[in-house]
Amino acid sequence: MNALKFLSGIFLSIMLLTSGANANCDKSLCPAAPYPVSSGIPMFLSNVTGSNFLLTKIGEMTIQRQLAKELGANFNVEIYPYGAKDLIDGKFRKITADAGNVVINGLHITSIKSESICDYNHFVTVGEDVYPAENFISKFEVVVTSNDLQRTFSSCKYKKMLENMKMSVNNFILFKVFDPAASISNNRINLSLKMISPLISAGNVKSVDLNMGLAVHDGRIQFTDVKLGQKSANININAILPIINKLNPFMYETDILKSKGSIVNIRDVQILNNEIHISGNVFIPKKSI
Repeated sequence: MNALKFLSGIFLSIMLLTSGANANCDKSLCPAAPYPVSSGIPMFLSNVTGSNFLLTKIGEMTIQRQLAKELGANFNVEIYPYGAKDLIDGKFRKITADAGNVVINGLHITSIKSESICDYNHFVTVGEDVYPAENFISKFEVVVTSNDLQRTFSSCKYKKMLENMKMSVNNFILFKVFDPAASISNNRINLSLKMISPLISAGNVKSVDLNMGLAVHDGRIQFTDVKLGQKSANININAILPIINKLNPFMYETDILKSKGSIVNIRDVQILNNEIHISGNVFIPKKSI
């Protein structure tokens, strides 16, 4: 099916929670009616013969298998078609996907939901590549718990990122961060870590405790209102703010199927009942073939 490869890539990409720019992705960017889809007898026949239902289920299962292969999670995928012929041609009304307990690029996620928002979507295949023949827009919601956050900070991927941050000259450590731990309480993020730096800790191992919130700035999730714990009273917070920003597990770069002009825009982030709730949009512009 023409749309399957592209749709799988879309749902893999939006879960990376990233943005290179800010944009208002609303339905004003969707294709305008009337839509070039089947109607009348062709639509009636596809419903009566069951071909509409069969092809839809095949498409849903194909995307589910691809997502399971790439992410190791079982997604529930639903495609809302116009008719069998339209679906074969890569045209459909809407697509949704949701899953629980997913790990995306090292970030542990309790739940994720995604839904296309345009009433008409169309993809075409050229060789091995699939392109949007019309603008594609979707919205998504993600929930991250305290347990997710701790598992993220304890993951091999995150620890490797910290190791890559280390700076040394002739085996003399200029800067190193290690042993991170994170949790959520009182709707705030608690982060503790150990640090070595001659400029900040006189070359000794120093424990740093941080308490902070989250906010969206230019379509990205950032730490905000950062406060030091009592054990960190003798540390200059301004000196370590650049380091703190590099520890943000929500800052990822991605490219949606190498589609120029694609945007993943974080619209809102809130910590409610000690859970991080993230919502946003994905915009992939149509490509002239």
